[in-house]
Amino acid sequence: MFSCKDKKTNIEQIEITTQKDALVINKNIDFDKQTTQAKPKIIQPTKEIGVVYVIAENGLTYRKEPDINSEKLGKFELGSKLSLVEKTGIQLEVKDNQKTIKGEWIKVISKRYKWHIGYVFDGFVIDSTNADFSKLIIDYSFVNRSLKQSKIEYQKVDFEFAKTNLSEFNKYQISKFENPNKSIEIKPLVSVGNQQDGGYFILKTNKNIFKFPCGKNYSRPCYIYQGFYHFNQYLNAYSIGRFGDGIFETFYLDKDNSSIFEINSEYDDGNFNMFISPLKEKLIVVSSTNYEDYKEYYSSRSSLVIYDIKNIKTFTDIKKAYEFSSEDWEISNLNWINEKSFILEVYDKTKKDNNGMDVPVNLNYLKVTLK
Repeated sequence: MFSCKDKKTNIEQIEITTQKDALVINKNIDFDKQTTQAKPKIIQPTKEIGVVYVIAENGLTYRKEPDINSEKLGKFELGSKLSLVEKTGIQLEVKDNQKTIKGEWIKVISKRYKWHIGYVFDGFVIDSTNADFSKLIIDYSFVNRSLKQSKIEYQKVDFEFAKTNLSEFNKYQISKFENPNKSIEIKPLVSVGNQQDGGYFILKTNKNIFKFPCGKNYSRPCYIYQGFYHFNQYLNAYSIGRFGDGIFETFYLDKDNSSIFEINSEYDDGNFNMFISPLKEKLIVVSSTNYEDYKEYYSSRSSLVIYDIKNIKTFTDIKKAYEFSSEDWEISNLNWINEKSFILEVYDKTKKDNNGMDVPVNLNYLKVTLK
């Protein structure tokens, strides 16, 4: 599902689990008391009297009546924009991790799906008149990729190639990037639901909260959380995959400034991997596609992009990158030797294994030196 090659990665995979339906975020929340005022003012439910946003990370259940024992009709996801149509005056208190939250039952209608209507506890919504929009959830399924991205100038690069062997390749296996700091955060803030049923995961940066959805409630693409990378003493980024209908792309969300760093590749359905140099001065991204299956669409079999990350503090500081593509072979693996040379493991044919996956045939090894 994640790529057209059966390859392992060093980054942690996150399993999205089924979330039980609940009124609010935390399963430890207790309903303390519910009271009714003498006679609450009833407002026509068809008239919008305000706009609220759901801030419950696991979603907020809406019910048929303003009562905790009333029938559950569904759940509004984190970040949902809702029309407020009635304030019931029916008070409710809940305890969330020893914190008491007071509020009332309100009637709301989904801004996106008008037939989703019901009563919710307003302790887990925020009024649009009081909302800090810079801190509201960013639903990445509906943004137009206009978030701040790196503006990079790509140039062709020349290499010197020399044949080598597997033994030489294995000598430098340790150069492949591994997370140098096991104590850093590597999991999303929360994951909700099952991907096939409309689940999503949430990642928090220093400036924003992002929601990445997948499943039957969304058109393509879907998203998968791949892990957290600590590239050097400055760069901290979440790795995110975007896939669906023959597409797989990888991009990075900068934890410090919320910028997006997209991997440059001509392939929609290819194998991607990253390799950082021994001194963490350069980052190589390689991508390949099964040329026999896709040669009518692509002019080359593989591409390689080198990013200079020696003196940068965020991805937006990257201004130049260097590209190379090959029509002769696809890239299986790469090991750095030093800051100016590395060894490629390449192949020109594949065969199907017992699971129907493409596996390389006749691996060869090339020592590559940057000119």
